[in-house]
Amino acid sequence: MPYTDEHSQAWHATLLPLQQDVLCQTSIASLAPTTPKDAWEKRQVTPFLLACLQALDSTRPPRLVDIAQYLAWYADLPAEGPSDLGWLFLTKCTLAVYAQRMDILLQGSLPLSQALSYWNNSYGNAWLEIYYGLQSLPRRLVSLAHHTKQAIQKQESLSMAHYVGAMFPLLGHASPSSSPRALSSPHASSSRSAVALKKPSAALFHVFRHLYHMPLPLALLRDEIQQKRAHVRSLRKHQASLLGLLIKVAPTGCNSGTATLQSIDQAIAASHRCLQALTISSEQASHLTSTSINEIGIDAIAQSITGGVNTMTTMTPVAFAQQLDAVVQQQLGNTDDEWQQLYGTPTRLERYWLPGLVCFVGGRAALSYVMHHKDEIIQWTRDAGETIRQFLVHWVWEPTLQVLDTIRFQDRRIGLSSKEGLKTDMDSLERMVLEFAKNNQKLPDADLAALVTKVRDGDVSVVLRAYEHEIKNPLRNAIRGDLIQTLLIQVQKTKVDVELAMQALDKLLKSNELNFAFLAVAPSMLLTYGAVSYLRSWYETRTGKRAAPRITTLRDALRRIDRLLTLDQHDVELNCESQGQLLCELLLLRNEARYLPRRQGIRESFLEDVRDLEARQLNKIQKKETILRMYRSWSFLK
Repeated sequence: MPYTDEHSQAWHATLLPLQQDVLCQTSIASLAPTTPKDAWEKRQVTPFLLACLQALDSTRPPRLVDIAQYLAWYADLPAEGPSDLGWLFLTKCTLAVYAQRMDILLQGSLPLSQALSYWNNSYGNAWLEIYYGLQSLPRRLVSLAHHTKQAIQKQESLSMAHYVGAMFPLLGHASPSSSPRALSSPHASSSRSAVALKKPSAALFHVFRHLYHMPLPLALLRDEIQQKRAHVRSLRKHQASLLGLLIKVAPTGCNSGTATLQSIDQAIAASHRCLQALTISSEQASHLTSTSINEIGIDAIAQSITGGVNTMTTMTPVAFAQQLDAVVQQQLGNTDDEWQQLYGTPTRLERYWLPGLVCFVGGRAALSYVMHHKDEIIQWTRDAGETIRQFLVHWVWEPTLQVLDTIRFQDRRIGLSSKEGLKTDMDSLERMVLEFAKNNQKLPDADLAALVTKVRDGDVSVVLRAYEHEIKNPLRNAIRGDLIQTLLIQVQKTKVDVELAMQALDKLLKSNELNFAFLAVAPSMLLTYGAVSYLRSWYETRTGKRAAPRITTLRDALRRIDRLLTLDQHDVELNCESQGQLLCELLLLRNEARYLPRRQGIRESFLEDVRDLEARQLNKIQKKETILRMYRSWSFLK
C-alpha cells in the first residue's frame, strides 16, 4: 500500500547515517559479497549481517518468510561480532515487520468496511432482507438437515427452537432478549418470562412476534443481520485501535525529514518500542473478540510504550531476535478470514445462484422462442434494418445534399414559369393588338409605337372599347364582326397576366429556396438528433448508474472522516482508535479512487488530497480544511 510503503522508506532513510557510521567501523575483509545462507553455513557473523542488510535494503520489500529465516539464522549463530551491526540488522528487521503488520491491518480493514456497508444497506430494507434470506436458503436447509439428523440420532425432540437454531445459528449465541429492541421494551419482559416458563418454542415465537410485529422468518433475518452488523463494526473498531497503536509507537519525525535514529541507542530504543507494539498487536489479532485491550485502554498502552520505562532494553540481541521471530511466526499463522464465515457478506455462490437460476430458466425459454420463430425474427431484423437505411438515405442524406446544392446554386428547380415563355406570350399579345388596331382603327405608325408601350404596361383599352361595341350585337358580330377576335385577345391578355403573377411567385420562391430546403430536411434531422440524444443519454445514465455506488462510497467515507475529526476530543492529535479509523477510511478512498477518470488529472489530484489527509504532520484543523477543499473542488462529492 502507498501509505505503508512511504513510511517504510522514510524509516529506512533515517537509518542511513547510522548505517554509514557502522559500516565505516567494519573491517574491509568482511565486505566481500556473499549471500546470507552462505555466510550462515560458514558460521561467519559479520558477513552474514552485511548480506542481510543488503537484502533488506533492496527496492523490493522483504517478505515475512525471508525475515523469519534471517532471524532464525541469526539466533543460531554464535554471539560474537560487532554489537552495533547486530542491532542495526535487528532494527531494520523490526521496521520491515512493522510495515508489513501495518499493511496487513490496513488491507484487512477493507473487507470489514465492505461487509459493514453491505449489512448497513440491507438492514431495515425488507426487500433486501428477503433477498438475503433467499440467497442463504440452501445453506440454511443443509444446516437444518444436518442438525435434524444429529437430533434424530440422539433421540432428541424436534421443537421450534431446534428449527430456529439450525437455520439461524447466530441467534443461538445471543438470545432475542439481548437485542436492542428487547432491551428497549421493559413492559414486555414480564409477558416473555411468563410464556417462557410454559414452552420455550412458544416463548421464542411470542417474543419475535411481539418485538418485530412482522412475520417470524423476516424478524429472524433482521435480527441476524443486526448481529452481523454489530459484530463487524466491533471488529473494525478493534482493528482500527491496533492500527492506531502501531502509528503512535512508530518512529516519529519521518515525514518532516528529521532523523530520530541518529545513534545506535536511539535505534535500540525504537526497536524495543516497535517490538512491544507488534507483540500486543499480534496477540490481540489472534482473538479479535477479546476485551483485554479495551479494559486497559489502547491510548494508555501507547502512552506506556512511548513514555514509560522500557523493561525490554536489557534484552540481548539474540533474545530480541527470538522474540521478533515469534511475532513473525504468529503473523504468518494468523488468518483473518475466520470472521468472514460467520459475519462476512454472502459468498459468491450464495450471491449468484439465484440470478444464475433465473437466467438459466429465462434464457432457456428465450432460446426456445427464438428457435421456433427464427425466420420471423430474421425477417423483422431485415425489415427494421431496411427501414432505417431507407430513412437515412431518402430523408436525411439526399435532403442534405439538396441543401448543399442549393447553397452552391447547383440545383434551381423551384419555379412555376420561365422567362422565355413570358416573353413569347407578351410578343404574341403585342402583335395581336397591333394587328387589330391596324385593321380596325387605321392608326398611324407613331400611335402604333405608343400602343406597343401601353400593351407592355398592360393597357389594352383599344381592344376593350371594340369589345364593348361588338358585344351590343353578339350574334351578328360573332359571325360577321370582330367579337371573337377581341375575346381571343383578352384570353391572351389573361394568359400574360397569369404568367406575370407566376413570375412574381417564382421570385418569391427562389428568394426563400434555402428556407424550403431546410424545412424539408428539418423533421428528419430532428428525429435523428432525438434518437441519437436518447441513446447517448441512456448510455451516460447507464454509466452514471454504474459509477453511482463508487461516488456514494466516496461521499460516505469523506463524511465519516469529517465526523471523526469533529467528534475527537483531543485538540491537536487524534487518539489511537480515531487515527486507525481515519486510515481505514482513507484506504477506502484510495480503493474507490481507482475508478475515477484520468482525464485532466482528476485521479491524481484526488489522491493528492488523500495524501494530505494521511500526513501526520497536519493537525486536525488543517485536515478539516483539506476536506472543505475537496468538497469545493470535486463536483461528484456534492
